Amino acid sequence: MNKYHPYLCHVVIEAWTVADSQIIAIEFFYELIKELGLTVLNESTYTFPNDAKTIVCVLSESHVSLHCWPELNYFHVDLLTCTPDLHADHIEKSVEKIINTFGSHIEYSFKRIEY
Repeated sequence: MNKYHPYLCHVVIEAWTVADSQIIAIEFFYELIKELGLTVLNESTYTFPNDAKTIVCVLSESHVSLHCWPELNYFHVDLLTCTPDLHADHIEKSVEKIINTFGSHIEYSFKRIEY
């Protein structure tokens, strides 16, 4: 860790589902927040004309967002945390645990930057 800036962990999760992507995405999003023990300070949701949703949460640990494309059965989660105890390996294990609860309905990729 650099002594001139805090620890930062940026994680991007991309996921493709076979069906009901928005329902699965929203359930996954809130379960991830709960599983990681994140503290939501403020939340904003926007619904687009095609019923796609974007949810952004300001966290005491930083922020997390969800973007859904139901017409593509795709969703994207972007998480930035500055909590030194919450490393990308821990986040990835939590993501895998939650994904497994959906069975074979989700394929996903996990990208990380830690500094």
